[in-house]
Amino acid sequence: ISHARVPKSAFSANRVAAYSSKTSPALQVKIDEFRKAVEQHLPADGKRAVFATAWLATDNVFVALMREHFPEVLSGMNLVAIDTLHLFPTTLECAKLVQEKYGKQALWKK
Repeated sequence: ISHARVPKSAFSANRVAAYSSKTSPALQVKIDEFRKAVEQHLPADGKRAVFATAWLATDNVFVALMREHFPEVLSGMNLVAIDTLHLFPTTLECAKLVQEKYGKQALWKK
């Protein structure tokens, strides 16, 4: 089993600079903390990592940040959605849109 972590060079300085110019300093601090946590705790290939989603805004931001900064991790990890059989139609539409936009299909569990 490989326990390789995400290399710090996984995102280019130019990409970070371009992204940083569009965000507030407070938000950039949070993004930097997010990247450090991913580098420290998730395997570089995303294998054996699982993200459970309820399709909340914060969950969708996580997927967007992973696609932006760590696409190889997102590609290898499992995205799991729990279907309580009481989901609103708008939640199902949101799930569909997020999966399509970021190219990551969720494993649906009932």
